[in-house]
Amino acid sequence: MTDRTHRPELLIVASMMPFVMEALERDYTTYRLWEQPDRTDYLNAHGADITGVATNGGVGPKPEIMAALPKLEMVAVYGVGLDA
Repeated sequence: MTDRTHRPELLIVASMMPFVMEALERDYTTYRLWEQPDRTDYLNAHGADITGVATNGGVGPKPEIMAALPKLEMVAVYGVGLDA
């Protein structure tokens, strides 16, 4: 069970199926990177506290995204047969 007083901070790189998004948003503080007009500024503003990345197999976690997250501990890729 996730501690509701401090939920882990998760960067979501690309939209996923609704039930996946609902589960992530229930258990994590989420940041929706794909919705941001300036992703670099967004990562500069929020990246210091993000500990996880979630993405789909078609998009994957880009090296520049991972480099902007100094506390990154976990990368989760949702998909089958696609590895970006």
